[in-house]
Amino acid sequence: MKLSELFPIVEFEIANLGVKYKLRSQITWLELDELQRIKDTKERGKFLLSKMIVEWNLTDEDDKPLPITPEVIERLPASIGVPIANKIEEIIGGRLKAHSVKKKNWLSRFFRS
Repeated sequence: MKLSELFPIVEFEIANLGVKYKLRSQITWLELDELQRIKDTKERGKFLLSKMIVEWNLTDEDDKPLPITPEVIERLPASIGVPIANKIEEIIGGRLKAHSVKKKNWLSRFFRS
């Protein structure tokens, strides 16, 4: 089995905004370990989104693809961040809880104002 087969990628769209993005279906065990060390809820959310999103069609003013980093993610409007966070929670939320992530709904709280 190829390593890439362990991390299937699924494509989604926020139709009303025309935003398309692809997510990995899992994080690595090292990423999980790093995630559990992050105490701040917002930092956890930014970290997880930056690891799970593998591609999106968001660009800067010069039409260059925006990098998928915690710094860029924290600048996303809630209309983009919340649907992506919800999709990630749907995909791996149960798995994270099974690995002793203690706070319920911590990812969705990241995008609340």
